[in-house]
Amino acid sequence: MQETIDITPTWSALIPIMVEVLKNPKANNSAKQEVVVELKRLAEIVDDQNAKHKAKKSKTMTQSEIRSMILNIVQGNLRWCDPTDRINLKKAEDLGIDCFTTQSAEEVLDDIITDLTSLQDELRIESSFQSAQL
Repeated sequence: MQETIDITPTWSALIPIMVEVLKNPKANNSAKQEVVVELKRLAEIVDDQNAKHKAKKSKTMTQSEIRSMILNIVQGNLRWCDPTDRINLKKAEDLGIDCFTTQSAEEVLDDIITDLTSLQDELRIESSFQSAQL
């Protein structure tokens, strides 16, 4: 399995550079405009995350919603090792072979366990917030 390394800079690393561009009288206008566009994009992302957090904080997931999330996680991951799923059929056709799966069943099992563990952690955190009434 090929490892992907994410080299996306963090916002906390970018902001000081962006501020310096805005403060620099020698910076051209297009550079300053790009900084303003990115800052507006950041503001939209933060506003969206705050709204999601506020909505999530005010609502505890029901048992039905949790079951639905579990089912979606399992079904979504199983697609990658199912040779009859359309994503794998298309890839097999593109490769000119009869059977193809994007991932092995073992890889999919690892992904399911990871995703379900993340959901479990999220539910614990949500429960803690509800208990503390934060």
